[in-house]
Amino acid sequence: MRSVSDDLRTQPGRRYGQLVSVSGDVRIAARAIVGGATTTSGDIHVHEEAAVGPVGSISGDLVVGNRAWVRGAETVSGNITLGLDVEVEDGVKSTSGTIKTDHGCRIKGDVKSVSGDIVLHATKVEGDIHAVSSDLTVAADSQVNGGIHLHRTTSASCRLPRIVIGPHARVEGGLVFDAPVDLFVHTTAHTGPIRGASRIVYSTPHPPHAALQPGPQPPPASPLEMTLQALAQRVQVRVSNTSRNTVVMGNTSGERTVITSTSANGSTTITGSVTGNVTHYSAGPCQIITMGQPW
Repeated sequence: MRSVSDDLRTQPGRRYGQLVSVSGDVRIAARAIVGGATTTSGDIHVHEEAAVGPVGSISGDLVVGNRAWVRGAETVSGNITLGLDVEVEDGVKSTSGTIKTDHGCRIKGDVKSVSGDIVLHATKVEGDIHAVSSDLTVAADSQVNGGIHLHRTTSASCRLPRIVIGPHARVEGGLVFDAPVDLFVHTTAHTGPIRGASRIVYSTPHPPHAALQPGPQPPPASPLEMTLQALAQRVQVRVSNTSRNTVVMGNTSGERTVITSTSANGSTTITGSVTGNVTHYSAGPCQIITMGQPW
């Protein structure tokens, strides 16, 4: 069955070949058996207990009903939602859309996303999970037989991906992070070796709302009172996540020193000094500042 703009609909319990639409939706009835379904901008709805070959859309959403079976699911910008006890024979992939699974799902291949969030509820993934800048939640009672790999992104962002391994969840393989993340691991969870991140352990039903993030933050009254007590010292300042690094430091006399350094993308180390008791510093958005020891 093919259509350009009209919706395609099947009958319950009937058998069909490929369903192809450009801008129309594809609706597969309960217990229908379909060879596959694709659409460019339409949505695909697979109802309860249907069996469908590969389902895919460019910008439309994919919704798979309870206890259905699909060969694989893939979108570019559309969201993918799997209901209770859904089985995916191959993998699930979305570029920027969200991937969400309900309890009892089983994915025999990999789960992949570039920037879309991934949320797995009591789901078994027999392959690996790959992402770039996505938030990932391996929620309670989920199991990942493979590992988790967060690949390095080439885009600049102040926000760190949030990775959560929930209560009684298991990730048998290693967790590899090529870029900084906020990693929350429940005390009852099990993971393989962790590389590239330090875990934040929590024991409550849900992880903390957020870890400390880089970027603009409300400044405390005296940010350096407890760390910089010398009267005349030279301080090493490391600023990252910006191409032009500028730090302003001031003292109790109102004097200030502006330290500026131009570098390539990435981190740089710049130095400067200010006389008197250093009381504050400031920097632009997206900058992470590390104050070194005097020398």
